[in-house]
Amino acid sequence: MSDQANETIAGFTAWAPTYDQTVAKEVEQYSGLPYEEMLKRVVKAAGVTPSAQVLDIGTGTGALALAIAEQLQDGRVIGIDPTPEMLHRAERNVQRLGLGDRVELRTAAAEALPFADASFDIVVSSIALHHTTVRQTLPEIRRVLKPGGRLAVADMSRCEKWRSTLGVLLMPLLSLYYLCVKRSMAIVRAELAAYEQLFLKEEWEAMLAEAGFASIHVEEFRHPTSQWYPPVVILEASK
Repeated sequence: MSDQANETIAGFTAWAPTYDQTVAKEVEQYSGLPYEEMLKRVVKAAGVTPSAQVLDIGTGTGALALAIAEQLQDGRVIGIDPTPEMLHRAERNVQRLGLGDRVELRTAAAEALPFADASFDIVVSSIALHHTTVRQTLPEIRRVLKPGGRLAVADMSRCEKWRSTLGVLLMPLLSLYYLCVKRSMAIVRAELAAYEQLFLKEEWEAMLAEAGFASIHVEEFRHPTSQWYPPVVILEASK
């Protein structure tokens, strides 16, 4: 297991108890896009049909998987995550909403998906891919998609400002910011480990094309008043 993977698991284990109460505020703080609106956009981009077989990568506490499940009848969504504590909380949310017949949860890593080729009609993800090694994850996603299958993802994008002269101060400033806001060194390390997996909109487009995806569309949402926050991107593509 990579250092990034270990830092991610440790960080999200620490974050799990408060994740549901804090993630929405964080997403809107960065992009100005409300968390619920972001999830709705991913569901719409996915084009979910009632019988779809769906994979949710980095399901966390299950918010996106549950939003997908609401659209299903005889279909099923499998949510994977490498952090058991997040999955425990996802299971509670699944049971609370009575969607256990449509949602399955598994411990797994995105870079080595434990599924056969062409297993899914749709793959989705929400604010999770940058906590994986993206250039390994994207070909794995394409592998498990059926021909014509859809990819719909919300994730963080790199801010162009970070490449400026002041950008050299970014890592110590980020460390201080995360420590003040999240009050956990484990979460700080997880966030910093994911820094190299943040990409510009154009880089996301290029990586999707390199992995063999077609019909690529990337929409970026920037904070309305600050150019220093990382934008949110909604990625759409097909196999």
